[in-house]
Amino acid sequence: MDYRNSTVTPLLLSHRATLVLAVLIGASCGEAEQPPRAAPNATIIIAEARRTALDAYRLSWTVEPFGTKVTIFSSTNPSHFLRAAPIASSNETETIITGLHPRQRHYFELVPEGGEGYVTATRFVNVEGAQNFRDLGGYQTSDGRHVQWGTLFRSDALSNLTDADLTLFSNMGIRVVCDLRRDSERDDEPDRLPTHNPP
Repeated sequence: MDYRNSTVTPLLLSHRATLVLAVLIGASCGEAEQPPRAAPNATIIIAEARRTALDAYRLSWTVEPFGTKVTIFSSTNPSHFLRAAPIASSNETETIITGLHPRQRHYFELVPEGGEGYVTATRFVNVEGAQNFRDLGGYQTSDGRHVQWGTLFRSDALSNLTDADLTLFSNMGIRVVCDLRRDSERDDEPDRLPTHNPP
């Protein structure tokens, strides 16, 4: 099952989490004496998003064939992008996106001309009251699929989340929190979570 297009409940691992992954890359070859074939579909090999300001992001990517036009879409839902409303396009390998809502978590789909979309986002989530809050999506698995963005997060203690953090937390759709700290730590510094989140 390819989790990029599935509907799941986001999960947050509080404290520490480890993810070990392997990448398996395959290749194929053609045969001689065959009729000319159409140019291969363009492919995004890798893409990265970096936040450069509260409302701005720098996107960079590697595409094959080089120079292929890439169209970019943005969404707060990593499983749904409005293809009728691109936010940018480029034949280069990077671009700057501005004007996005500063208190929303944004995901980006890069679609090369004639190819399939590639979803990326910033690894770190910008929260004020917790350290090392990260999205564990985007990693490639040994069978060539990818962990879905916006599904699994990790963070240190959540006891100092601000009101703005709680709004962001709710907007991200997190419904389950697994606190891996000892009982004494949870008693001393209980998590501060949105009211809809179960204990």
